[in-house]
Amino acid sequence: MSEVKPVSAQEEIEAANTVFEKYGFVFYDLAASSPKSDKTRRSCAVAVGTLLHSPVLFASMQSAHSLPVKALAQQCGVSARTITRHRDYIVAAALLIDGDYPILCTYLQTMRKEAEQCVR
Repeated sequence: MSEVKPVSAQEEIEAANTVFEKYGFVFYDLAASSPKSDKTRRSCAVAVGTLLHSPVLFASMQSAHSLPVKALAQQCGVSARTITRHRDYIVAAALLIDGDYPILCTYLQTMRKEAEQCVR
């Protein structure tokens, strides 16, 4: 019986960075685009939830490696300016929640819950 080596946070960050680089940022850039206020964080959660629950928008983001700001803004009701300002954060949150990043996702539990509530 082979043992499965637990993945470390550093390994998850490195794996996420290879994905994030396609979008023009790295993990350590996220602090600059993270929402500071509760209202903005909720707006970002709405955008992330909409992105995750819209296969067309999510597939468009993945194929073009860019966030479809205008379409996302129209669909979720968050201003395009807010989405643009927090683009990297929204992309990273969506990719982490959708991907296989159990350690990093623990930091996004609040975002995931808010996103699920907003889409319902």
